[in-house]
Amino acid sequence: MSSCRKIFIDLGANKGSSIEWCEKYYGLEYEIYAFEPMPRLFHDLRRKYADRVVLYRQAAWITDGLKYFNIADNDLSSSFYEHLRSCDVRGSITVEVFDFSKWLEANFSDDYVVVKMNIEGAEFPVLSKMIKDGNIGIVNELYYQFHPNIEPKPEPKVVADILMALNSSGVRFQPWINSTTTRRM
Repeated sequence: MSSCRKIFIDLGANKGSSIEWCEKYYGLEYEIYAFEPMPRLFHDLRRKYADRVVLYRQAAWITDGLKYFNIADNDLSSSFYEHLRSCDVRGSITVEVFDFSKWLEANFSDDYVVVKMNIEGAEFPVLSKMIKDGNIGIVNELYYQFHPNIEPKPEPKVVADILMALNSSGVRFQPWINSTTTRRM
């Protein structure tokens, strides 16, 4: 492992607290890649972290292209889905999406990869595609936040299949709660 790069990928970077969490628990030797499609949040991330983080104003998905994103009235929450149960939907914007499984395979197949995934319901199709493509094993550690109250709700079998595949793939995984309460595996 000494010759491989150490990578931290932040899907759903929001205000950047997980970037600071990575630096605290994993150290500054990790290359950090952060994805945040919300314009205001991305602008704030760029202002704070552009000198040390590779930033993308994109959302992780299962294909490359454009997709509608629903925005909460507080501008801090967004999703492909119309749930946003904790707040009202203010409107939607079009965001650039990318095939995370394909991007991961193209960029990090021989590295030590840690992923934090808080992508408001997109985690189910993204993880399913990574498993289907055989790319889940590229990830060494996964911090995930499942959103089971998303509409449409994922089938219980889909959630169980994802957890079983993670378990059998050798990926170390645990729920992401927030940067204050989540500890390094």
